[in-house]
Amino acid sequence: MVTRFRDGSTWRIGTDAEVAWIVEGTSMSRTITAAIPPVFEAYATLVLPPAGQGHCEHDRAVLALLREQSAGQPWWLG
Repeated sequence: MVTRFRDGSTWRIGTDAEVAWIVEGTSMSRTITAAIPPVFEAYATLVLPPAGQGHCEHDRAVLALLREQSAGQPWWLG
């Protein structure tokens, strides 16, 4: 298990193999693979509307897309 000390606490961040998989699958750039290894076929970047403008409509649209794309399988938001 790999750990790092930060903010006065020791944090568990995964095994050596898990950390290596993430490091090898991401890059230092402004592309999506800067944070998400390209092995994932589907991903999304959401842009929230300005404060107080259209949040309910935005939420309904996101949920509709999730239902459409994941028919027959559960999904979660992390």
